[in-house]
This record gives sequence, C-alpha cells and structure tokens, in this order.
Amino acid sequence: MRTHIAKLLRTLRKNFPSADLTVVRKAYRIAAEAHEGQSRLSGEPYIIHTLKVAQILASLGLDPTICAAGLLHDVLEDTLVTHDDLDAEFGEELVTLVEGVTKLSNLHYKGEQVTREIKQAQNI
Repeated sequence: MRTHIAKLLRTLRKNFPSADLTVVRKAYRIAAEAHEGQSRLSGEPYIIHTLKVAQILASLGLDPTICAAGLLHDVLEDTLVTHDDLDAEFGEELVTLVEGVTKLSNLHYKGEQVTREIKQAQNI
C-alpha cells in the first residue's frame, strides 16, 4: 500500500509541483482506517481499489482535491463514515464530490447492451 500512495503523491507532485498534498494524505489515512478489514472479491485489501482510482485521476492531470475524493469515494456507502464526518475533516466541496460519485451507482443506463465502456461514457 505504501508504494501505491507514494506513486500517487509522485504523480501529483509532478503535475502540481507547488500544491499542498495534505488533503490527499489525510484522505488516504481516513479511507484506510474506514476500509480496514474490508477486501475485494479477489481478496485484495479494499484500500488498493481506492488508491488505484485516485492514481487514475492523478494520471489524467486532475488536482489533489479530486484525487482525495477518489480515495474517499466509497466511504459513505461502505463504511461507518458519515457526511458530517467528512464535512468536519474536509469541508463541503470535497463532500459534494464524494457524494456525486456515490450517486453514480444509482444511475440507470440506456441501451440494450450496456458494456463497461458505455457505462463509463454515460457517467462522464
């Protein structure tokens, strides 16, 4: 896990050399604590998924706040962390981003054959 967060921070430093990455470090800490003991169907610790999401966002050139939201994107649905908890730690802007991603799971997709690519395109 340390290598994943280190890679994320390196990518962000490359794209945003003067950015304060405290929000990303804090989001990682909270997500890791919240997802402690959870694993994917593959057996991989759940936090690896959120780190990969944040890494994709960073690789696309998105800012540290967006990457922090990527780290936290499943905490409201899958853990005991609440809206108020996130608001107290990060403020309303980040909570709004996290809730926006959470609401994507409620989307209904158009078309008879909905592939993963179609879902991604419709999400965007």
